[in-house]
Amino acid sequence: MQENMSITHEPRTAAGQEPIGCLAAVVVVYNQEFSKSCAHRSISAMAQAHPGKLKHVFVYDNSRSRCSPPEESLPSLGISIHERHDPQNGGLVPAYNWASQRATELGCDWILLIDQDATLPPDYLKVFSSSAGTFHQDVVAAIPHVRAGGKRIAPQGTLAGLTLPWPLPKDAVGPQATEVVGINSGTFVRLTYLAMRGGWDSRYSLDAVDFWFFAEVYANRKLVAILPCEIAHALSVADLSTISLRRYESVVRAEREFYLHMRPRRTQFLASQMMFARAAKNLLTGRLSLARIGAREAALMFSRGLRRR
Repeated sequence: MQENMSITHEPRTAAGQEPIGCLAAVVVVYNQEFSKSCAHRSISAMAQAHPGKLKHVFVYDNSRSRCSPPEESLPSLGISIHERHDPQNGGLVPAYNWASQRATELGCDWILLIDQDATLPPDYLKVFSSSAGTFHQDVVAAIPHVRAGGKRIAPQGTLAGLTLPWPLPKDAVGPQATEVVGINSGTFVRLTYLAMRGGWDSRYSLDAVDFWFFAEVYANRKLVAILPCEIAHALSVADLSTISLRRYESVVRAEREFYLHMRPRRTQFLASQMMFARAAKNLLTGRLSLARIGAREAALMFSRGLRRR
């Protein structure tokens, strides 16, 4: 069995100068070269627009065969590149936990999560730095507004523990006292909070990682802040006409497990009804296979919720 391999490329700096970081980023890639990804272009643009802020970038390659050759351009911008190849494709959580632990050891304060197909504005680091200077210690994450397929999709609000199926208004900015849910990509996380919590929960290795993370933040009486900016993202799960049945099943199953483990019974009932409604919509629009998957997972959540009474 092939083992994980880690490689580090140090930035080209003057003799005796050591990179001491306050911000780090982690990018998870799959079947794509990091240097050709949207994430790479975004990081390069941000580093040039706001030099000296981003000190370390962790690249986690989940491809069966390593896709990313040694990175050359970002070290010239003063960024250390740390690479790891995981042919087992354990999802997001192993990557996030590895990068967070290393970033903490290297003296970073925050880590930015970036998907390979995310496009962040060049001033994103500057916007975050300006906002973070006003954050209370209870703010442990900062998220942008997110647009996918021409529509704003995140962040979302919650009601009685149920994630609402529409985004918050664009003027929602700053620390949020009531629970909000973002997506992983574009999220800044305070590393001291992660160290206190022991990192990400391995039960949610890929899907529902964001649901779990934001629920945990508020369960621990911490806050999430919304940044006054927007990023673009290509979400495979957002297009039901192209998503594979296996992927859709993984998403819906993870959603069901999240509600069963993280929410009270009343919310589980509401979530099961929401999932049934979504299955009915898929049925009416001719997506029979998706409807079957959704109805099955909704029924499982409903029945397990009853058994726990």
